[in-house]
This record gives sequence, structure tokens and C-alpha cells, in this order.
Amino acid sequence: MESTCITIRHGENKQFYANTDCRLIVFLNFLKDKLELPRKELIDLCDESGNLMLLFLCKNQMENTKHLVPGRCTFIVCRIAICSISLSDEVLDTQYSAPVSTWTTD
Repeated sequence: MESTCITIRHGENKQFYANTDCRLIVFLNFLKDKLELPRKELIDLCDESGNLMLLFLCKNQMENTKHLVPGRCTFIVCRIAICSISLSDEVLDTQYSAPVSTWTTD
């Protein structure tokens, strides 16, 4: 049986566990509520190597999150800002902001 639990790090050395065995929209709203972010905030998960999971690009928000995010891993929630820049043709520039909160070790 695969594990559907992940660790979310945030704040000053804080963390909590999240179950990914649910629809993506439910999972993202849970994270926003837990971190006291507005529901309209665009967020994603970033692993400890700095790789984004690109959940915000998923067209089917009803998909089960456990198929998109590996279990037993640790992530940081990041805010996503999408800015449109027009050059000669249409160009979409996606900027990834800093994590919602930082994790420090002493």
C-alpha cells in the first residue's frame, strides 16, 4: 500500500502532515486554510531540492492529489505569480516567488 502522507514545512521550524488522498482542489484549499492564505491565492509545492510540483498547471482540479505528489516527501508551499509580458509575439512569463514561509535549522 502506498503512503499518501507528506510533510509541509513552514514558519519558524514548524511542520504538519497532509494526506494527499483527496481531490486536488480540496488539498490546495486545505493548505491555504492551514497557512491562513486567501482561497484565491495561487500556490504550489516545492520539494527540498527546489523543484516545483506544478500543481497550479493541472487542468483537472478533481484529480486525486496522490497521483500528482509523491508520498513520504517533504514540501514547502510557494506562492505563484503569473505575469504577462508582450514582446513581438505573446509571451507568458511565470515567476515563482519565495516560499510562503521559511524553514531554518539551528
